[in-house]
Amino acid sequence: MKTYMCRKIVLMNAIGIAIAALVIGVEPIRAQAQRSKPASIKSAPSKPSNEIKATVPQKAQQPQQAYPTNLKADSTASIPSPARIAEPVPSHGNLSSVSSMPLLPRSPKRPSTPWKFTSEERALFTTTGSLWGTVLIPTNASTTASVPLLIIVNTSTVYDRNGISEHRRDSSNDARYLAEALAAEGIAVFRYDTRAVGRSIGAFVSEWYHDFDRTISDICGWIDSLRADKRFSTITIMGFSRPNDFGREASLAGIIAAWKKQVDGLILVAPESRRWLQYIRQQAFRVYPEHTARVVDSVAALLEQGVRPQLSNKSGIVYDLMRPSLQQYVLSLNKYNPVEEIAKLRIPIIVLHGTLDFSISDEHAKALVAANPRATYYAMHNMGMNLKNATQEASVAWSERSKIPVMPKLVDLLANFIYSVGQQP
Repeated sequence: MKTYMCRKIVLMNAIGIAIAALVIGVEPIRAQAQRSKPASIKSAPSKPSNEIKATVPQKAQQPQQAYPTNLKADSTASIPSPARIAEPVPSHGNLSSVSSMPLLPRSPKRPSTPWKFTSEERALFTTTGSLWGTVLIPTNASTTASVPLLIIVNTSTVYDRNGISEHRRDSSNDARYLAEALAAEGIAVFRYDTRAVGRSIGAFVSEWYHDFDRTISDICGWIDSLRADKRFSTITIMGFSRPNDFGREASLAGIIAAWKKQVDGLILVAPESRRWLQYIRQQAFRVYPEHTARVVDSVAALLEQGVRPQLSNKSGIVYDLMRPSLQQYVLSLNKYNPVEEIAKLRIPIIVLHGTLDFSISDEHAKALVAANPRATYYAMHNMGMNLKNATQEASVAWSERSKIPVMPKLVDLLANFIYSVGQQP
């Protein structure tokens, strides 16, 4: 029976990885395209004057490359080998020396019995519409810095503030369950809908105007708004990267926002250590037929050089990942190196990876830890990609998995860390 369960977990994760690899940038962004589809993909429309303009580094003109600029994944034409094939996981320091640490001791500030909490709806007003979120506040919170605050960073265009998706049957409710569990520990927790989902959907304009810098600005706006609430003693950010995000960018967004707003602590779950185009080039050779992978790699190489190829909507997965209306977002995301960004921080950091989360290698979590001396790595035994016990998830029907709570050991670790943040030098 034990062998059967292990096989079932591996199969479930393998299916999840394959689906995630194919869906990254496809399912969420197709949903966006249906909401606001440009009439032509040959040129981007002019931006409104009140929109944030992404800063894309302009490189000097390179000699003409042998790459085609109108590629089809199913084409039989010969595709030239790219100038630079996908690179290995970046190694910053000796990753073998990065090992999982014992869980933190129980904080004396944690309540002996669960606290009650209330829910407050919050709004953040932007030039394109309002964003909405929920903050859970323990009932004992006073008006003067009485409770710590955790902000769960959401960059997903599929999952709402609770971890529920209208597109996928494996919605797990993980963000909601985590927020409620930590609120019972006396910690205020904020979670929100991004521009593309839930109550914030009206703030999404179109793919042409969507960029990663705006995502970071939204997070910084939320931090400023919540920092004005005098009930909160410290602010910790949690970047929870889902395999269904465009590029697992929640962790990166959390790192950058933590630096810009000088928060007190940072938590990363299943983070990515590569730039986005490097990540997608490597993924292509893992999950696609060789010819398709080479086309993806060639287009990504063009974007790395600052060249924006005009792709046909018949280009299949290449179009889904890097079509003209998405290239602004791709370039604004790709300019950030997660390893370089985390190295800037001077705050306590914990980086987590579930031992049964096969959607990404733990080498990326370790690479980030190796880049910052204040970061600590924790391997969460039996935790899958949804912050839950993957063995337990594999034993129930799909319809029942959303009812499973997040792992108690995860709640213990996060509560102890959040309470310790204000005490660390």
